[in-house]
Amino acid sequence: MGIPDGFIPWLFMKKMKLLLLVFPFWSCVVQAQTDAEGLAIMQPITNLFTGMNLGDSAMVHSAFTADATMASIGKDKTGKVV
Repeated sequence: MGIPDGFIPWLFMKKMKLLLLVFPFWSCVVQAQTDAEGLAIMQPITNLFTGMNLGDSAMVHSAFTADATMASIGKDKTGKVV
């Protein structure tokens, strides 16, 4: 008992129709941020690595905010979150 003749092309066409139907809507949803947002996000990262490469501490410092808070979460020996 094998695969019936014409099954593979039929299956392929069904998948292609679904893909062609869904793709235009999917591509609209995938766009998560605008170019301006992407540039704003990348600017501090670019400053950090460029400053590190050039040895420019002022440029590295500009990549960080002055009011950042470092925090960690852990458990003690009894399993209590501290």
